[in-house]
Amino acid sequence: MPGTNWKLWISLLIAFVLIYAQITQGKPSEEFLALKTLLGTDQADKPGPQLGCIVEHCLTPSIACVKDTNCRESLTCAKNCLEGWDNDTTKEKLHIQNCTNICAFSYADEVYEKLMACYTNYACISFPPIPSMCRADARTKPMRQLTITNLAEKSWWVVKGLNQVYDCYPCQTIHFEQINSSFWDYVPQYQVYLRNGSLELITQHLPIGKQPPNANNITFVYHDVGLKHSETWWLLDEADDKSWVAMYYCGSTLQWHYEGALVLADNRTLSTVAYQKIAAVYKSILGYDFSEFCETDTSENCPNRL
Repeated sequence: MPGTNWKLWISLLIAFVLIYAQITQGKPSEEFLALKTLLGTDQADKPGPQLGCIVEHCLTPSIACVKDTNCRESLTCAKNCLEGWDNDTTKEKLHIQNCTNICAFSYADEVYEKLMACYTNYACISFPPIPSMCRADARTKPMRQLTITNLAEKSWWVVKGLNQVYDCYPCQTIHFEQINSSFWDYVPQYQVYLRNGSLELITQHLPIGKQPPNANNITFVYHDVGLKHSETWWLLDEADDKSWVAMYYCGSTLQWHYEGALVLADNRTLSTVAYQKIAAVYKSILGYDFSEFCETDTSENCPNRL
């Protein structure tokens, strides 16, 4: 879950309390009206919660969150993570994002997801922007012509990843299944860390609409913990024996942009020769040093692929 600074989340929690007080008392307090003026639609150009928008469009899920322990815990946990915002100098605020991801995985429930979905659908909250660093576009030329059907031939292990937040989870597998002529089911499975230090297996089913014929990229939209993500994947190359695929992606959610890359394999490991070929692909097409990639855990302790 991309973050914002901790002061904004404090404001959001205060907004919840004031909204709840307004409903229970039957009339708005002076503090409520003052905060509505400060954070309302007239301040929509500022990052953070827009209280006027919340009152107009998302009052019901906001009250539900105030009453829901897990929803409150998730927001409070994220606020604690984000107190270190200014001190996190890593690319894309990696420490902050990892921390807030753990919060979301540990506490987020249906109430929280409905809350964040409402806020993002109506633009009731915004994040400080992270600009796009995408290295691929319509002019990017893969080593060979690949389409989504090349991925649908099997389930894949993710053996290497670029994005230190999203691509390095243990026991990652992905699977594509064509549902009908218009839709595919994209099924990622991976383990996530919870606040108590344990691991939990996550399986998602994300619909992908019909793709242009012979396109070497895959474009789709999905929701994760209530946040809307838009992504484009570029399929860069595959092995002659189809034992691996090298891909790259760029995405965004609200004002955050991110990039990553996955090396997909039909076995838990690849040979040194295979990795040398893959490294050359990323270097020649995108200029990436393969040493920047993480090696994921695909050990026998991982569950079998779907």
